[in-house]
Amino acid sequence: MNQGALYATTQTIDTYVYRGLLQLGNISMSAAAGFYQSVIGFALLLAANAVVRRLDAEFGPVGKPGADNTGVNNHADATICSEA
Repeated sequence: MNQGALYATTQTIDTYVYRGLLQLGNISMSAAAGFYQSVIGFALLLAANAVVRRLDAEFGPVGKPGADNTGVNNHADATICSEA
């Protein structure tokens, strides 16, 4: 696995943790790399959430409960009353 010319291309954090833990037996390095990956992933998640919140505030509440997204006029003067 991961030998030769492809080693530099296929070496990701996941394979680094795998190789460090199973092949080298270095538990502390693998734990630190896994923790680093989790922290970076959490930071990216928070950044994406902030971007979505900013875009949602700019363009309005599309798809939110109570928003009129159907294009149908739901005003009181447009209601249809059926009397039998």
